[in-house]
Amino acid sequence: MFVKPSAEPPHRVMILAACRDSWYEASDEERTSIALPTLQHLLDDWAALGFELLHSFDDDYFLVGQPGSLQFPITILGEVPSLDTLVQMMNRARTTVNGERADRYYRFESRIGRKLFLLPR
Repeated sequence: MFVKPSAEPPHRVMILAACRDSWYEASDEERTSIALPTLQHLLDDWAALGFELLHSFDDDYFLVGQPGSLQFPITILGEVPSLDTLVQMMNRARTTVNGERADRYYRFESRIGRKLFLLPR
């Protein structure tokens, strides 16, 4: 049975992510000491803003280097309490924290929708 859409929170969001050229050009040391901690701080800050992680997916089993046709090998699925939360999350990715910006190494796009009404989650 079809359930009509509603804009009631929480909002289901899908964050699409990919590494930028700077990730691939970075040394192993730079990735370990700067790029990955920058991403972890971003994810921690997203949680502090109210993002609730539901699932994640990284299709790096069969991908090496820049993503091709799909463009985003990383998918993060979660829920936010408001549309403003998602805006703040995306802005946080382009904000300097501890001298680094997450968008230096990673790119992000977000989608908002709802769970498929035919599935339990």
